[in-house]
Amino acid sequence: MQRRVVLADRAEGLRKELAEIDAKVVRLEAAEMVIGQFIEAKRSGQTDDPDVTEELERHCHVD
Repeated sequence: MQRRVVLADRAEGLRKELAEIDAKVVRLEAAEMVIGQFIEAKRSGQTDDPDVTEELERHCHVD
């Protein structure tokens, strides 16, 4: 019975850790998309647009 409690606690901890990792992956994917858009904007000469810069800064802060 005690082993079951220990395993249940460990499983809960692993689920939380996985959720944190999933959240980081989502943030990285969003940053990747924004960087791609920034590169395209740079190629077309739109990088001086404050909206483009703000979007890049907002989405690309990753811990």
